[in-house]
Amino acid sequence: MREAVPAGRSGQLSAYTAFDLSFELLPKEAQELMKICAFLHHSSIPHALFEKSTVSGFRGYYVPQCATGGANDSVSDSASGGETSHKMEFRQFLKNNEAIVSSLEGILGSKWDNFSFQMLIDSIARGSLIDTTTESDGQRFYGIHPLVQTYIRDLLGKEDRESYALLAGQLLLGAIEPLSKGENNTWHRQIMPHIDHLPAEVKMAYISHSLSFLIVYRSTGSWNAGQPLSEYCYSQLCEVLGAQHPITLQMMEDLSKTLHFGGRLEQAEKLRREVCSLQAKILGPQDPHTMTVMSGLANTLHECGQVREAEKIRRKVLALQLKNLGPRRTSTVVAMNNVAHTLYERGQLAEAEKIQRKGLRLLKETLGPHHKSTVVAMGNLADTLQDRGKLEEAEQMQKEVLALRTEALGRNHPDTLLAMGNFALTLRACGRLTEAEKTGREVLALRREILGERHPDTVLAMGNLATIIYDLGQLEDAEKMEREVLALRREILGPRHPTTLLSMASLAITLKDNDQLEEAENMMQEVVTLQREILGPRHRDTVSAQKELSLIRRQRKQSIRSTRKRL
Repeated sequence: MREAVPAGRSGQLSAYTAFDLSFELLPKEAQELMKICAFLHHSSIPHALFEKSTVSGFRGYYVPQCATGGANDSVSDSASGGETSHKMEFRQFLKNNEAIVSSLEGILGSKWDNFSFQMLIDSIARGSLIDTTTESDGQRFYGIHPLVQTYIRDLLGKEDRESYALLAGQLLLGAIEPLSKGENNTWHRQIMPHIDHLPAEVKMAYISHSLSFLIVYRSTGSWNAGQPLSEYCYSQLCEVLGAQHPITLQMMEDLSKTLHFGGRLEQAEKLRREVCSLQAKILGPQDPHTMTVMSGLANTLHECGQVREAEKIRRKVLALQLKNLGPRRTSTVVAMNNVAHTLYERGQLAEAEKIQRKGLRLLKETLGPHHKSTVVAMGNLADTLQDRGKLEEAEQMQKEVLALRTEALGRNHPDTLLAMGNFALTLRACGRLTEAEKTGREVLALRREILGERHPDTVLAMGNLATIIYDLGQLEDAEKMEREVLALRREILGPRHPTTLLSMASLAITLKDNDQLEEAENMMQEVVTLQREILGPRHRDTVSAQKELSLIRRQRKQSIRSTRKRL
């Protein structure tokens, strides 16, 4: 029996009465489907979700050996007498999971039948409980009013709510697969709101579930949203396999990567130092896995402004690679380019260019001019040439990179869009602002379509376009776009991330040139304070921001004097 409705909810009670009449007329399978959908996001439920999941047998993509604690379907009791608690838990998980899959098969069938599914949808639509939208490309999406979802959840007792939430989770798990090479993340973006809408206990029902959901969080750039799942997986592996097990260490590195890209650099640095120490102790300092995590630590230190230590680690990795593998191995050239990147960031452009040219020559000789690693190295060298003022060579190289990317991957691939964005910035450096704006707008439109509005690469494209618009003198449009970029970066990366601070600095400069001097000064002062704290007073971003702050203060004083004279 439903609880009594509190005062003030008479309108909802009236709606519930109408829903009762419609819901009770539905076939049993349609009612069950609606109970599952009550735990998804209310809008844009993809028709393909039900088809993909049914075709997969409602099975989650990823149930690794580590998720079983060493157990599998045919595991036998240990000789010492009986199973471990983790193996027993895993057996119970398998049993529960089979029951969930069986329930889904009872509603949607064990084989996909589009006609039967459409009959279910039509019966629900006749009761005005679901809406259908068909996109121009033929994709269908369903929508359910949030009040209908609340009504359905209120029908269920506590145990039933938990059961149907698990069914919704398993439905989503059955539709998750990692992206194949060259595939965009459109499907993952479509199901992301529904995964995010699930209760936390469903996403953490078992480690294999969390690992599958993490595939989607990572491909959509939702690092902060996925952090609790990464932390859960790591804690579970520590408990089941031990803190020093290779799989646990891999998950530890994955968690540090999540923290890094989510803007939690201090936590990422601490965790990566711990991973490096454990890997060196267990596998040895010269093991390839150890060198990989050392490179990850250097990346985090670099983002934190600890450029000297980052360079030291990268040089150490390069020395080990040269000693163990020789100069012509791809991983050695990658290490070489990492050192060059550090030198680039420290302003040592001539030395960076020298190393990058050597690395590019080696890659062309060993892998060929069309290999992905060769093209990446070519793009990096082009950036350095641009900053050294060698614009003609930089433009030709960026044009070649874009042509190679387009030929190999197609125009809409993320790597092609990255090359297109870099080419737009080179056009800007060459003073060809109209061409740069046109290319930048095309990149942003494609980023939004393919990756979504909140993906870090989309925000990067927006920031780059704002810079071009600023150079064109369209200050109001640039300010509007820079405010949007800053808001997104604060939300996605956090207010203290170095990239967020760069966005603040760019906006402050635009505000200065737009005569909004008080806000510009306050914002740039905040940038300088945070950069001193996070990056250090001698970091080039801090030094640059301090110079801009001085200019803003000088301009503001002059403005105040001019105003007083007029008065």
